[in-house]
Amino acid sequence: MPIDELRLLLTRSEESLLDRMDSEEALRQFYTNYWTGRAEEREEFERRCSHVTRFTTPFDRGFETDMGRVYIIYGPPDDIESITLETDVIPHEVWKYYTGGGDSFVFADMDGSGAYEQIYSSVEGEISYEGWQEMLMPIGAGF
Repeated sequence: MPIDELRLLLTRSEESLLDRMDSEEALRQFYTNYWTGRAEEREEFERRCSHVTRFTTPFDRGFETDMGRVYIIYGPPDDIESITLETDVIPHEVWKYYTGGGDSFVFADMDGSGAYEQIYSSVEGEISYEGWQEMLMPIGAGF
């Protein structure tokens, strides 16, 4: 039962309710009730949860990473542009979603650890830094 991952989908009031659960049985019942009448959505959610383990780092479980969070909430991207061996930019990935508005996300390996951080998204309310393109330039570039 991926209850921690479910938190990514909950409203604040639902999360507050979940925080008050004091037993494994109550958590299980909450999870079951949340998905009542949405069996296909539940299956897709659980499938996504099983796939995000590939984003696990030494410090974060897969769903706790930016890529894992986005994967659970928005699903697998329609297209991934992976830039890893360029010398003039930091390794990064661009995830594109063609359905639902053509949204995109950019994740960058800012410290060379392999842990990709979200630096841009076209989705309102998502992490998106002003000047994110410059963040992709290696330190000392242009000197």
